Amino acid sequence: MKSVGFSSEKAGAVEVASSVNGQIMPSVMGAAAFLMVEHVGNSYVEVVKTVFLPATISYVALVSIVHLEAVKNNMPTLGNRVVHMGRAVGGMAGFSIGFAAFFYGVQYPVKAIKGILPNSGLILSALVF
Repeated sequence: MKSVGFSSEKAGAVEVASSVNGQIMPSVMGAAAFLMVEHVGNSYVEVVKTVFLPATISYVALVSIVHLEAVKNNMPTLGNRVVHMGRAVGGMAGFSIGFAAFFYGVQYPVKAIKGILPNSGLILSALVF
């Protein structure tokens, strides 16, 4: 990151943020997932389902922040691409809306499967992975 123009502090901050995100992203999660299972009493699959969306949003936010910082400071791009700030923000907004719509829309098929098959945990887990 330093070779394309990020300062040492910003490059270090991105490294730290991505490492912290790794601790909340399933299935990495470190010991945190097992502590949650032990203390809360839910299954591991329930914990992973609960933390997947916030962890993904955290990664999307990190990528967006790094990209916007690079565009703002006119850092070099890969290849012959020209990046415009307005187009970058619009693309990220479109991606975020599509991402949220996908996860909002997934709840209806999951509810239907759970209604048809009461013990559908393994089937839903297989569909996720």
